[in-house]
Amino acid sequence: MRSQTQVRIYGVTKQQIIEEIRRIASALGVKSLKSKDFNKHSKISLGTARYHFGLWNNAVKEAGLIPINPADMIREKELIKDDELLLDLIRLYNEYGKEPTHALINSKGKYSSSPYCARWKNVKEAFLIAEQKFSDKISPKAD
Repeated sequence: MRSQTQVRIYGVTKQQIIEEIRRIASALGVKSLKSKDFNKHSKISLGTARYHFGLWNNAVKEAGLIPINPADMIREKELIKDDELLLDLIRLYNEYGKEPTHALINSKGKYSSSPYCARWKNVKEAFLIAEQKFSDKISPKAD
């Protein structure tokens, strides 16, 4: 009979997820790993990790790391200034040569797409504002 950590769901065991969490935390030099960082640096999907552990913090605890305090996450989100968000859209545009989408922001952005939608209704509207406010920071596209 297999132990619970050896049962493969979606081709991944709990132990492999724990090892992946530890690997990423070590590479980033952190004692607590955010789900966003796991999602960005892992080939294992966040959904698979949540399937095995229920809550992200359960996985973090089992990996021997410090769980994320939800109150800290809320405070961190409140500290993001509008200009920081808008400049990250400009950075993404300059790096990838196209208007940032939810997928691009969530995979390569400094922040998720959520604060853009909360403050400016949607990503497209936020990018229009970023273009107007920071037109001097937009790199011309190479044709």
